Amino acid sequence: MAKGGLSFVDWDVTPRCNLNCRHCYATSLYRGNQTELSTENMMCVLENLCILPIANVGMFGGEPLLRKDLPQIVRQVKNRNSAPFIITNGLLLTEELLESLIEAGLKGVAVSIDGASRETYSYIRRGSNFDKVVGNVSAVATHSLDSLVMDVVVSKMNVHEVTTLIKMAKDMNFTRVILEMLSYQGNAATMERSVILSPLEFIHLAETVIETLLELDMNCEFVTMLFAMPPLIEYLNEKYGIHLPIEPKKCGATTSTIFIRADGTAFPCKGALPDLTLKNHDVYVSRGSSLLENGIVDILCSEDFERLFYMQSPNVIAEYLPRCDECDFFPKECVPCPIAAMDPGKEYAEICEDYPVGRICEEIECMR
Repeated sequence: MAKGGLSFVDWDVTPRCNLNCRHCYATSLYRGNQTELSTENMMCVLENLCILPIANVGMFGGEPLLRKDLPQIVRQVKNRNSAPFIITNGLLLTEELLESLIEAGLKGVAVSIDGASRETYSYIRRGSNFDKVVGNVSAVATHSLDSLVMDVVVSKMNVHEVTTLIKMAKDMNFTRVILEMLSYQGNAATMERSVILSPLEFIHLAETVIETLLELDMNCEFVTMLFAMPPLIEYLNEKYGIHLPIEPKKCGATTSTIFIRADGTAFPCKGALPDLTLKNHDVYVSRGSSLLENGIVDILCSEDFERLFYMQSPNVIAEYLPRCDECDFFPKECVPCPIAAMDPGKEYAEICEDYPVGRICEEIECMR
């Protein structure tokens, strides 16, 4: 990574948010830690980062649009030959602000929309306004951007509206829909675990997505299902006679990506943060390194990154997850998260209680 650069920087540019969503993980990360870099320090971090080639910089939060200097940050990212993107709840995305961001060089916008009805949306995204967000997004669609993405965190609170969300995305000229799994952290940790879909429900969801896209005569790659591991993609291709690509599912935290917390601390990924690691986890906890105090190359060559790199060895993973070693996709197309895999004293099924990707694969095998 230190030699070839980064494909993606995931940057929480602010811990602040104007909403209080029921499923928000960031409340776990930033509760009691509301440090936000000044404009000057943001520029210093960018100068440090851009010693290396960086393909894409995604600006997250919190809500990035709360930063008054966001157009200035976007411009600096573009001037460093990186593609700037933002993910927003859309409530503050006025026409005037959007035009200033596009003029600064913004390449893409992802909008979090977790409900197709006012009732579901308002229940999940507390403090937002469904009609205003839809109106704001409609204005975005009239501009020339490389991408306009609808991001949906799927749970039992909204899974019944996924079909409508896909149709809504098509009508509103989104370029893609991303379906994410709910993370049982932050605000979500106060809810019943039963709100997380079971492995079988995820499989049924994937089938519903493909059936909806075929019905609409749309490209099946219009929806990206982040929970769809290679065995599930293969199953969908066989069942529906489609040709979804089986893309490698591997950790990029030591090869191509980096996460930057709002205070400028760099980590291999969000899963490596002490605030967000799996419960009882003590195999790997990254201390993080400040990009204001340490050079990016030194950080990428540090013990934190080195340890996580070696934890991704297929031989090590197979020792903890023998089922994976029996899978045709391991390790060429698929290597599970090494942090989750090596959580000590826990069976894989227990690890997947909060993140049931592995059990989805096992369910597919049972169905066959």
